[in-house]
Amino acid sequence: MKNYFFLVLSILVFNSCSSVKPKSIEGEWLNSKNEMYIVAINKFDGDYWIEFYGEKYKLQATKFGYKFLKENKTFQIAYNEKTNILTLNKNKFIRETESKKYYFVGTWHVESEGPIKKIEITDVNGGIVWNVYQENNSAKYYPKLTKTGYTFTYNNDQLYFEKKDDYIVDSQGRKYLKK
Repeated sequence: MKNYFFLVLSILVFNSCSSVKPKSIEGEWLNSKNEMYIVAINKFDGDYWIEFYGEKYKLQATKFGYKFLKENKTFQIAYNEKTNILTLNKNKFIRETESKKYYFVGTWHVESEGPIKKIEITDVNGGIVWNVYQENNSAKYYPKLTKTGYTFTYNNDQLYFEKKDDYIVDSQGRKYLKK
């Protein structure tokens, strides 16, 4: 009975250990400072490849992560599973799905009174464009990324937008819901 117990326990431990896999570095990564510059890492024939400045390079495993050579320069890559941050030569990258841009892109309708009726936010060539609709006209804005959201000048006012629950809220207290 004792041996049977250890056999079952050993099988459970072995199965749980063998199913644990480290998070993959595969995917698209955005520069955390501006959320514009994209690095793509893909696995092909068992090797990781990085697309960096429009060119592809094979990654070589190192003791602390990966590296690749570009024009006789070595570029180091490290991935922190706890923070889900990829570091490429001291520049930090986040997954696209964890970016402010990813959350903000879409069509937002105002929930309160004000001159803005609707905002359409689109990702254009890595940048973000806001089409702001009033009653009878619209205008395009190219906002600046802030720590908590985005900002741009609208009718001589500096508006700040940030995510709050299912809304984006501007600095004048107006709420916008994605529809």
